[in-house]
Amino acid sequence: MVVSIGVFDGVHIGHRRVLEKLREVASSKKMPALVFTISHPPEYLSPDFPGLLLSVEERVAILSRFSEVVVLDFFQIKDLSPKEFVEKYLPGVFGVVVGRDFRFGKNAEGDTSFLRKNGLEVYEVPDTIVNGKKVSSSLIRKLVQEGRVEEIPPYLGRYYEISGIVYRDRQFGRKLGFPTANIDRGREKLVNLKNGVYLVKVNLPNQEEKFGVMNVGFRPTVSDSTHVKYEVYILDFEGDLYGAHLKVEVLKFIRPEKKFNSIEELKNTITQDVETAKRLMDDIINSKLSRRGDGE
Repeated sequence: MVVSIGVFDGVHIGHRRVLEKLREVASSKKMPALVFTISHPPEYLSPDFPGLLLSVEERVAILSRFSEVVVLDFFQIKDLSPKEFVEKYLPGVFGVVVGRDFRFGKNAEGDTSFLRKNGLEVYEVPDTIVNGKKVSSSLIRKLVQEGRVEEIPPYLGRYYEISGIVYRDRQFGRKLGFPTANIDRGREKLVNLKNGVYLVKVNLPNQEEKFGVMNVGFRPTVSDSTHVKYEVYILDFEGDLYGAHLKVEVLKFIRPEKKFNSIEELKNTITQDVETAKRLMDDIINSKLSRRGDGE
């Protein structure tokens, strides 16, 4: 068997190179491939850790496209010595495919040289460099936190996405004429986008895609809450989505969150946000049509 070990948070383009190498080696050796994904990175224990890019469930769904996947609970393995880890999880394994800076075991004492000394073939995949920067989950988390969502796709390989179950809230948006889908992202600690308004694309339960406007933040004009909320106004859509699972691609930052002096001022600004989103949506659609016309 050939395995790969790592957190793989986000499953970015650097991770994908590792996964493609795993499939390549396993195929050439005519052996099964397996991914060990560690539930949380060591920095998860730090109070400064901003959160994961993907829930473990979302991560496994993507990793499963490449290989069989086994989730290792970080809190159960963090105190294993490198020797204990190898003996428990790698008996009978032929080779390991990992990134260049791979470490494992208590206090990150294990590395690729330790694996080689224990009889394993090791295939190291070089760092992936984009725009002069090493692609990493921490880099992408920083871009998410700063609302720089347009810069994310070259590193992540896709638009940054949030997902969750639509729940019933105060329905304040509906009273303003802009009914929103309020999204519960679950209990895991996930990185939050910078508070503000975004152009998004919503993947509906029927697989239809619609553009929308998403507000992220505390809704300071109408609430004193300190809990970040994600609410999406879906353009050209009518229907009941309560209880549905939505995936939302975050395309562009429109403006920061702001506390308004009146409900009327808030409503007028939301109207402007929707018009801005429609213009941006048209730009995206026209750009795609133009590229197709050029023979893309």
